[in-house]
Amino acid sequence: MYNLVENFLHLFSEDQKTCENALLEKSTWILNSYFALFTFPIVVNDPAIDYQEFYALMDQALVFKESKDHQYVYYKFYSLNKRINEHQFGVLFDLAKLKENHKEYLALFANFFPCLTKEEIASIKDPFLHDFAMMMEGKEGEFVLILDKNQTFENKYYMPYMKLILINNKDSLTKEESSIIEDINDKLKVEIRSATNGLY
Repeated sequence: MYNLVENFLHLFSEDQKTCENALLEKSTWILNSYFALFTFPIVVNDPAIDYQEFYALMDQALVFKESKDHQYVYYKFYSLNKRINEHQFGVLFDLAKLKENHKEYLALFANFFPCLTKEEIASIKDPFLHDFAMMMEGKEGEFVLILDKNQTFENKYYMPYMKLILINNKDSLTKEESSIIEDINDKLKVEIRSATNGLY
């Protein structure tokens, strides 16, 4: 893949041609499938679990985290080689569907980034871009969608590109976990697929 930090910096270049070329580089990989990862509650009404994530998912929306300055929100996605463990499930998003909605394509295309390592972020000298990149920290195969908070409703953003629900092993689900999957799929009406050795 091209140099991630260089591409990131070029996206914010004041030179229009440089910025356009950086966007073209992104077009080689962005319209693929990525999944969001969720953790089942360990017990019913587990206080460690934010249940609004599940309720939002039933409405084809995701709950984003806020940046430190509360100006932006962000959400992490994973490539298909990310392992899904027991007590987790993934929802696969087919971003190729963005081509069917030009407005959404323009809204999301430039704001979807591969994650950067701590070392890569530390190499960014511009203070604004360095702080912005802090939301992008992660590992290879991880991606982040960053939006202006004003683009969301209570930090929720509508993402009607869901394709599959991915689980580690259907037979290993507890009764409560199976119930959550059934409730979500009653709304989404998508295929449920078991991962192979934790991988899709």
